[in-house]
Amino acid sequence: MDFRQLANFVQIVDAGSLTRAANMIGIAQPALTFQIARLEEELGCQLLIRSTRGVHPTEAGTILYREAQAIVRQVQKIPQTLRNTLNDPAGEVTIGFPNSLAPFFASAVVAAVQKRCPRVKLQIFEGESVVQHEHIMKNRVELAFICEHSPTPELHHRPLFKQRLAMLCDGRNESDRADKPIDLADAASRIVGLPSAGNPVRLAFDAAVQRLGLKVEARLEFNAMRTLTDAVERGLGASINLWIPMHNNRDKSGVVCRPITNPDIWLDISLCRSKVNQPSPPAIMVEEIMAKVALDRVSRADWRGAKCH
Repeated sequence: MDFRQLANFVQIVDAGSLTRAANMIGIAQPALTFQIARLEEELGCQLLIRSTRGVHPTEAGTILYREAQAIVRQVQKIPQTLRNTLNDPAGEVTIGFPNSLAPFFASAVVAAVQKRCPRVKLQIFEGESVVQHEHIMKNRVELAFICEHSPTPELHHRPLFKQRLAMLCDGRNESDRADKPIDLADAASRIVGLPSAGNPVRLAFDAAVQRLGLKVEARLEFNAMRTLTDAVERGLGASINLWIPMHNNRDKSGVVCRPITNPDIWLDISLCRSKVNQPSPPAIMVEEIMAKVALDRVSRADWRGAKCH
């Protein structure tokens, strides 16, 4: 028994005639008669009584008609149900942000989701990109922004933009406060602190340094960008990060970014989810919102060093 047989049986009973039903369905009457014969054989009972005035259901046929009619109506409602769900989704969605990007994207995503999908509840996790990758693999997070030196095959990647790396310094030096680009060789000679091994910023920096035959011996390693930035601001030495807006003060205080050049170093920023798990309708909607928020933000004048995909 399949859905087509049930739908055709309902059509026959509604039409009261095999000929009329066959014309309405668009198949030959012998084929429709054969379908009913197969259905009666499978169920082990007579479903229709044929007469010169047409057909009408037996007692068993009436029971099947009621059940089949309910199934047909339910199936016919599925497209509209899906459209309603996609237009007004409800449920919980877990999302993740790298610490360096969370201050720029997280609150804007929350506001946009509350406006567009008021019935969606967000659960937000902050942590470096390697942590977000692990969360997705362990089904703790459905969607996350991830900074990537090279894409990993385990995840579904939606590239949003490329971001240049920059040297972070405390701004006490006049040339640093000028915000001018700095050659990688010059930056490497000043680096004191670096992100921990495995961090995508560190991976991209190490690869670029090795290509130039340079060697950097960091005296400090950090697994949190906020701690690294605080150390730079306190005058403990230069470091590296994404070239993102900082609280720059030109009065010899605060952290400034000098974009690294010769060569430029880029990281991909992608919106990632599991390859294995199909996203729910609320997650599909939230993914679109997250992508739009990110691209709108990096398109603003105060955000430099980005190339949108």
